[in-house]
Amino acid sequence: MIEGNKENLVERIYCRECGIMYTPMDKSNVCPKCQEKNYFNCIREYIDEEKPTVDKLSDELRVPKVKIYRWIRDGRVQFIPGTGVTGIYCEICGIPITAGAMCIECAKREHKKRNNKVIAIGAEALESAGKIRADFNK
Repeated sequence: MIEGNKENLVERIYCRECGIMYTPMDKSNVCPKCQEKNYFNCIREYIDEEKPTVDKLSDELRVPKVKIYRWIRDGRVQFIPGTGVTGIYCEICGIPITAGAMCIECAKREHKKRNNKVIAIGAEALESAGKIRADFNK
């Protein structure tokens, strides 16, 4: 399908994997989102089969180790016990974790702290709103 006026024609095609319409940037018939998903699926398969270290994975993919650690934190690549892909730790307690920024226990504590803060802030807001109303009623 071609959209636009005669001077500015834009070819749009459907992704053969997910079916959305997109503007291709290369010869692929797969949208960028599906390309990325396929890329990370290949990386996960490689990790499962080869059990590489971060150094080896970095060399094989030709990407900096920092990027691999970011993928692990983002949950795109997961540490599998027994593989050489390690190096991320809970930001609060420091224990090794498989993905994300915190271990499950610290994440639960942080969630509970945030909920308590919201409740406290909500109570203060209601209290101050009540005082304001009381002042207007005088």
